[in-house]
Amino acid sequence: MSGAARVLLLPLFSPRCAMALSNDNEDIVARVKAETDIVRLIGEHVVLRKSGANFMGLCPFHGEKTPSFYVYPGTASFYCFGCGKSGDVIEFVKEYNHVDFPAALKDLAARCHIALPEKKLSERERRQREMQEAMFRLNGKVADIFRKHLASPAATAARNYLDKRGIGEAMRQRFALGCAPSGWNFLDKHLSTEERKLAVSLGLIVKKEDGGGYDRFRDRIIFPIFNGKGHVSGFGGRAIQGDGKPKYLNSPESAIFSKSHLLLGFFQQRQAIGKARRAVVVEGNFDLVSLVGHGCEEVAAPLGTALTKEQLRLLKPLAEEIILLFDGDEAGLKAAMRAAPLFLAEEMTGRVALLPAGHDPDSFVRENGLAAVRELLGQAAPLPEFFLEQLIARHGQSLDGKRLIVGELKTLVAAASPLYRRLVISHFAGRLGIDAQTIEERCPPEMSSRREMRQEPPPDFVTAPMPHEPAGQAVSPPQRVPALLPEERRLASFMLLHPWSFTTLIDAGIRDCLGDGGRILCRALENLLRERPEATAEDLLAILPPGAERAMAVEIFAEDGGRFLGDPQGELDDILLWLRRYRLRETSRRLLAEIRKAREDGNQPLVRELLQQKQEADRELSSGD
Repeated sequence: MSGAARVLLLPLFSPRCAMALSNDNEDIVARVKAETDIVRLIGEHVVLRKSGANFMGLCPFHGEKTPSFYVYPGTASFYCFGCGKSGDVIEFVKEYNHVDFPAALKDLAARCHIALPEKKLSERERRQREMQEAMFRLNGKVADIFRKHLASPAATAARNYLDKRGIGEAMRQRFALGCAPSGWNFLDKHLSTEERKLAVSLGLIVKKEDGGGYDRFRDRIIFPIFNGKGHVSGFGGRAIQGDGKPKYLNSPESAIFSKSHLLLGFFQQRQAIGKARRAVVVEGNFDLVSLVGHGCEEVAAPLGTALTKEQLRLLKPLAEEIILLFDGDEAGLKAAMRAAPLFLAEEMTGRVALLPAGHDPDSFVRENGLAAVRELLGQAAPLPEFFLEQLIARHGQSLDGKRLIVGELKTLVAAASPLYRRLVISHFAGRLGIDAQTIEERCPPEMSSRREMRQEPPPDFVTAPMPHEPAGQAVSPPQRVPALLPEERRLASFMLLHPWSFTTLIDAGIRDCLGDGGRILCRALENLLRERPEATAEDLLAILPPGAERAMAVEIFAEDGGRFLGDPQGELDDILLWLRRYRLRETSRRLLAEIRKAREDGNQPLVRELLQQKQEADRELSSGD
């Protein structure tokens, strides 16, 4: 009987079973990593060239002109000296495709033809999974029906409408645009009885009181709305006729569709957003399609609603900043003002660019071109400053005006995370010329519930549990990099970048000069060199698990990678001299404290002995000046 069969015969909740399943999962992860050629995998997305035993190329995670991205076949790892991204084959797929660990493992396992185990679902979970699978299948089928109709002779008016708006075939294909005809029962003839029942649950068909039904989307350009995995979660429809009401219509909320958790275009444009490290958020569906069609690809759009924290969290892993490109009318101003507290709460950098009067992003890019859009984005104002300037413009800076401004700042200040709160208050106080305490008293912190602060996942595909991410790679909150003083940073950087000097530095007493952060790296490097004396800096990065150690190492590699390239031996000599002087200063301070203690105790012989030692230390210290 095989090992797998023995595991299945054990009691469902026995410790032995749990251990066996855990070991099986770890074995599968290791097997997937071992059977995936990292050079071939990354080479499918990055042009790599040989560099000694390794490979190098332009980083796929940030824009650069000089290659700083390295692939190390020996350790099956990668590292970018520009942006600090690093990891193994699974980490690459996670970062490149913007997916979680199970999805990355599933993708790589399929490449290697490795079957992944599935844990048995409860009856409720099984029914929920089957229902959602059926919903996604039906949405996919309906999207295809609408797409094919757009290409049919019956949709000439819809194609003319898109032509008039400058939406060519390439953009129609990229966003899978379709058309719903004007009839009330178009979908009926394409769907089975069971599919029609499911279509009611999805809101594709609206049920009437008499038991009949009619199509929700009629005489509209259809925008399929994809989730992060590429499944069609719902639809948005734009009226073709000018008098169509409402102008935009979305699918209703369902088990697989929540418009506050989704962004139009996110699935198609996430690679561009990740590469640009920024996202441009626009309000309208055609604003998105038109900008992408003209070459501004890092774009996404809320689904006809105000921007939400869940939508920001979709963008947060990909973008270092978000630019709100809104209409310059009153509605655009209000939308930008409403968004400002969300950015402070999520600790994200936001900017806002308002379009000239009478323009939306679609009309502006068609009339003025991509260069004008880029110029406008380059002039985008920081969102907190924009918020304050709008209040100043509204109320002025008279005594009463400042009182009203402070009152309206309450929402913004209250939303700021504890990390930003004091900074925000201080910044606004300086701008208004008032005491920070005044704002502090008028804007007391509001305690958000754990539920509000926790990211709630959108309705999504319920999958059977996948092999878990290894313990060392478990998803956890971002680790704060321990602060390093300048001299400590110099010592830690040299030690990390030149492991060959480690023994010499330890003998010279480097440990005594490092704080908690530096000692973390020292211990990690010591453990590595004990097992592999010839290990390199890249080897250390390859074995460090996510956490404070890795965060600090990545920061040092990214910022100090070329710091000691000129004369490392000369730098080492300088460091050894500095360490010697550091020890002498510390010895002098220690002896001075002991002398004071001996005097207080009346121990004159000990005082004379300690004074002699201190004079010798001070003489040696001064001789090096």
